[in-house]
Amino acid sequence: MDHDVQANNSRPWWRMLWPWMGSSLLIGLALAIADAGALRAVEASPDWDRHLSYLEASTRAWLAYRELPFWNPFPCGGLPILAHPESSVWSPFYLASLLLSPVGFIRWYVAVHYLIAALGMWFLATRLLRRVGLDVRAAPLAVCLF
Repeated sequence: MDHDVQANNSRPWWRMLWPWMGSSLLIGLALAIADAGALRAVEASPDWDRHLSYLEASTRAWLAYRELPFWNPFPCGGLPILAHPESSVWSPFYLASLLLSPVGFIRWYVAVHYLIAALGMWFLATRLLRRVGLDVRAAPLAVCLF
């Protein structure tokens, strides 16, 4: 048995993780697809209306007027967009909103955040499990629970 442990430890760490990371990503993707039913109702939800108006105003400012999205003229006679904390203008993924429709971008944005969260939980779980001395095969369970 000691020989098996040495054989497993002699392999590079990334080769040991690929099967488990792949299974974790597949499980996370399945959960995100299962949650996509809630994302179909983006157009009908009153909470999303505000976010869609921020996104539409900033996208229109970029594409139609070729200017920075400082102002949202639609609600209450106008509100700032660039300085608003819930605006996605400062997001590193904002440039994708110029290519997609606002609803399509929000769906993509949520899916990317799910993927980033699953990867972060995967790396955290594997690191903590190694530190404690447990098997890293429990990491997919941590991703699913997260």
